Amino acid sequence: MTYRLYTGCALVLVTLLMVASSLDAAVTSYTVQKGESLTSIAAKFYGNREHFREIALYNRISDPSLIRPGQRITLPYSEMLTLGRGESLSMITKKEWGNAKLYPILAAANGLRSPEAVPAGTRLVVPVMIPYTLKRGESLSEVADDFYGNPKAYTSIALASGISNPGRVSPGTKLSVPLVLKRSTSSSTKKTGVSGKTTPSPKTVKSRPKKERPVSPDKNLARAEKAYRDGDYSKSRELVSQALPDLRGTEKAEALRLLASCQYAFGDRKEALVSLRESYKLEPGYVPQPAMVNPDLMKLHMRAKSK
Repeated sequence: MTYRLYTGCALVLVTLLMVASSLDAAVTSYTVQKGESLTSIAAKFYGNREHFREIALYNRISDPSLIRPGQRITLPYSEMLTLGRGESLSMITKKEWGNAKLYPILAAANGLRSPEAVPAGTRLVVPVMIPYTLKRGESLSEVADDFYGNPKAYTSIALASGISNPGRVSPGTKLSVPLVLKRSTSSSTKKTGVSGKTTPSPKTVKSRPKKERPVSPDKNLARAEKAYRDGDYSKSRELVSQALPDLRGTEKAEALRLLASCQYAFGDRKEALVSLRESYKLEPGYVPQPAMVNPDLMKLHMRAKSK
């Protein structure tokens, strides 16, 4: 499931040596227009004005209010990849981040409990590593609370930053904060269908009516998870809604969290909060993995859990 924590991440803390300045991401170059601010650019590109801070940090802009028309900035985002035949997660992280040992971060972001055995064709979302410099008197827990709304999520930052002792980190330490930053659908080129092909007119298609077989809730949920990873939030929401009535316990809680993510993707924050609250009633001990949840959605998780 997309939202489960890969517990093996902690085992490789000592071996991670990468720092924020050397981590790449999927990016697009943008020219600031007259009258624009980082908040308006964040709202247009990500669908969330609060991501202005990530833009500022990624571009090392010390004062987000001091940008000018014509200025070129870089907008990072989480790209979707398909695992090829013979490829592994470590090969992907070697290619994306220059370090094969960072594969647990990719596993966590995609809810993969067995990262050593991922089948070809699996769709993967790649977190963005946001560079951050630890301030004097600041702890990793405070940084996690600031970015994720959850101080206990500092382990993800330590893992990404190659910090073996999170309790002893000096001011000025360069950190990498893993975040899933998805582009707003309105900021991307409109799609005309699968691979840009035109759908045949119903008049030209001759087919026999097929008898519909009932689909099990588990299969619907698995299909919903895949659709979400593929960025098809509408299909994912439809499938998870079909599965929900027949699910119970933690499975239903997982489905509700997936539904909340789909609702959030469409800007339905109130509906997402309702779904998250229902999920925490069923699984109050659940802890969201910050590498898979953007900071704004993480705040909804915290609000849902506190009530």
